[in-house]
Amino acid sequence: MPTSLAAPPAPHASPGLIITTALIALSLVFVAWAVTGYASTIAHEGGHALTASAFGATVLELVINRDTSGHTRVLGAGPGASVAIGLAGYLGPSAFGLAGAALLSGDRARAVLWLSLFFLACALLVSRGWVSRVSVLALGGAFVLVLRAHSPNLEAWFAYTWIWFLLISGVRDTLGLARIRSRGPDRATDAYHLRQLTYVPASVFTGLFVVLSLAAAIFGAVVLLGGHRGA
Repeated sequence: MPTSLAAPPAPHASPGLIITTALIALSLVFVAWAVTGYASTIAHEGGHALTASAFGATVLELVINRDTSGHTRVLGAGPGASVAIGLAGYLGPSAFGLAGAALLSGDRARAVLWLSLFFLACALLVSRGWVSRVSVLALGGAFVLVLRAHSPNLEAWFAYTWIWFLLISGVRDTLGLARIRSRGPDRATDAYHLRQLTYVPASVFTGLFVVLSLAAAIFGAVVLLGGHRGA
């Protein structure tokens, strides 16, 4: 019998699937953050690394720490590129979430999974330290297992949960930055480093991150729900 190599057709997402995966993502962000926070940090540091590569800089290392903090070290970034790289961290999860929402609105759950796996493979190449590598491998392994199952329904559930998680965790991360800044000046956050580069107050960058992450979450939700109505 002839064998088809085409992927099975992606089902249209139901309102129940969209809402349920949003609730699952909320619980992952606000209940299981001690574990899932590593995934958000990977997206944060991945934003730095992807932007650095886009500007022609060399990514030397991507590090995830045991407390879910992290850093990305690059070489060859000019002043303008350094600012863009600094901005891309806290905006990374939200930006990836918006891109994924756009794909899901067109019933492209499998594309979301493969693209995510590709970026995780890139992150693994520059990861340093066992926590970094285990975090990236564990998250990537989840994507591999879902893709190997060849179940369109499972892929849709996983992809929607993942994209909701990115959108919601982007907001949590920026609000966390605002809490850190409310305790007084710091010398470790992206907002501080951006102030060093631009002389713009760190509070301005903090506010920008919060506003943009909230806007991304709202717009992402509209895209996801609108994609269902348009199906």
